[in-house]
Order: sequence, then C-alpha cells, then structure tokens
Amino acid sequence: MEVRRTRPEERDQILDLYAHASALQRSKGQVTWPQIDPALVDLEIREGRQWQICLDGQMACVWVVAYDDPQIWGELDADPSIYLHRIATHPDFRGRNMVGHVVQWARHHAAEEGRTHVRLDTVGNNAALIRLYTGNGFDFLGAEDLEDVEGLPGHYADGPCLRFEIVLNAPRA
Repeated sequence: MEVRRTRPEERDQILDLYAHASALQRSKGQVTWPQIDPALVDLEIREGRQWQICLDGQMACVWVVAYDDPQIWGELDADPSIYLHRIATHPDFRGRNMVGHVVQWARHHAAEEGRTHVRLDTVGNNAALIRLYTGNGFDFLGAEDLEDVEGLPGHYADGPCLRFEIVLNAPRA
C-alpha cells in the first residue's frame, strides 16, 4: 500500500471515483454529492491537498485535506485541525476499510503538522457512515443544519451536517 499526493494527470481518475461515489449514494437514497468541478480538483492537486491510496498499482481511495474549515466548524475551527473531505473508494476496493487507512494516515499527518484534531463531516443522517466513522476512532459530535451554506457544495443544503472528530493524544473512554 502506498499513500501519496495525487498527480495532475490523475485528475480524471479522481472525477471517476467521485462519480462512482455519487452513484452509490444515490442508489442508497442518501444525500448525493454534486458533480465536482474539475477546476477545484486541479487546484487541490496544485496545492498538494489531494491524496490517494494505491493498491496493486491502482488508485484505491482518494481524499482531500484542508487546514481550516470555519464555515462548517464555526468556533471549533480555532482548534489546530486537519479536515478530511470527499473520501471516495474505488468500487473494486470497497469492503477493505479504506477509511481506516485514511484515518491512520490522517493521525500521523496531523501530528506532523502540529495539529491536535482530525475532523470530517458528512451531510444527511446516514447511519452506516456514522458507524463507519465511529468504528474508525471518530467521536460523533452531532448533527445540525448549517446557517450559511453559500459557497459550499450544494448538498450542504440537503440535510443536517454531521460532524466527527478525533482528538489526538486524548485518553479514550
């Protein structure tokens, strides 16, 4: 398994993974990601924030890292955190807990960056995702409707925002 930054020439593969993820969400009646703008993915790649796991020479999973997220996290954004967005697993690698590998990487990356929290969010009350994220070490902080969704992807207006975090070096209950 290799974890690395995504390369510009891999952008179309990322967009394909996002399309697969949206189709899966739609098939399960969940809030669905909107079509992701290729220019946004290009920017994330240039900024070094788009990451991937490669298995058997294939792009198995992708995600984006942000280092602030005030519109979603409000006052909590003051905590030194990394934020994981758009985790998408290639259909051939579903069921292999790619999220667990991403979380392991994120804990290490956050520590390297001097951050104390790993955070992520999802939209809509998806019980399976809640179990997946809490099963991989995240604490579920609850769901709330965001007051200001202007400038956020359209699906943030489609349901409550569920927030999750891992506090690094915190004692586990």
